[in-house]
Amino acid sequence: MRDEAIKAVLEIRQQVQNTTNDISAAVSTVSEHYKLLISESDDYIKEHVKISNELLEKFASETKKGITSVGTRLTGSSDLISKSIDIAAKEFTNNAAKTNQSLQTSSDVLQSQTEVIKQHLQDAGSDLNSTIRDMTEKLVTDAKDMTATMKKANKDLVRDTEQMRDIVVKSAEKL
Repeated sequence: MRDEAIKAVLEIRQQVQNTTNDISAAVSTVSEHYKLLISESDDYIKEHVKISNELLEKFASETKKGITSVGTRLTGSSDLISKSIDIAAKEFTNNAAKTNQSLQTSSDVLQSQTEVIKQHLQDAGSDLNSTIRDMTEKLVTDAKDMTATMKKANKDLVRDTEQMRDIVVKSAEKL
């Protein structure tokens, strides 16, 4: 019986050793699995941060382009209006100078040339009205052009912003 007990103790000891080895192997396997999981999670997080930063940079760049485009168009429209006003003012000044000259000449010969004076005044008034009418029409046209430019720029900015939003949303959905 003693021999059987010793044999049983040796078997139990072997079983305990086998169990200990199995537990050790399982702990090693689990440890490797967690190391791999942490490494892959870290790579995923880094990639996500990289993609997010790229999207933010692209959004900022596209927004800056839209704002620059609007600024350029506004500057162009402003320059056109300024040139139109300058041209109209020069024409007005020239017409005013002609009118003054006509008035001076007319006053010298007023009694003998009443009809001539009347005609000069009518011509000057007509020229002045025509110039003012042309200037007003040009200002209205330029204002309409500027409004159209602003509307288009606004639509472009909205479209660009919506495209960037869609890109960001799609990218976020992929993550």
